[in-house]
Amino acid sequence: MKRAIPILLLAACLAPAVALALPAVTVSYSLSPLGAGNYRVDYLLQNLSEPGGINELLLFFNSNDQPGADFPALAISEPAGWTHAAPGAVIPPDPGHYAWSIDWVDDNPSDPGVLAGQSLGGFSATFHWSDPTRGPGSQPFEAFGYSPHEGTTVIPEPGTLLLLASGMALLGLRRRSSGTGVGGEAQ
Repeated sequence: MKRAIPILLLAACLAPAVALALPAVTVSYSLSPLGAGNYRVDYLLQNLSEPGGINELLLFFNSNDQPGADFPALAISEPAGWTHAAPGAVIPPDPGHYAWSIDWVDDNPSDPGVLAGQSLGGFSATFHWSDPTRGPGSQPFEAFGYSPHEGTTVIPEPGTLLLLASGMALLGLRRRSSGTGVGGEAQ
């Protein structure tokens, strides 16, 4: 029982810091080269803690620091119940800002969107990339629900998830091997 108190105190102190460090909304992506400079990008929208749900996702391409996306896109798709600003097209360039953007919107006004703790895939864009010096990378995004969220798309890191799962399993095995039962008392 005496060892449990410091652990609980540490957890109580670290919980607010961890909560502040995590974004409420993330968008991860996978990039698939199709040959001849064409790429397909598939996105996964994750609502980690936005209470009102997410019902709009806006992605920006070809910013001043990342040139190379040639649109109109070869193809754009979205999950069932969602649409984008102009079906089959992208939003045209905004001079001095981003060259192209795609705005996906939940088409059902009675649907709360992607709720906290949920994720939604099925967003994708296929386009030609003309920059010979580097390939396409992450894009800035905005997600809207109860409040707006901004970020940059990320490639999911399976190694991080595996490390977290391994650590939790080791903690469980350690607790089990130490012979503690309910309430932290030795059996």
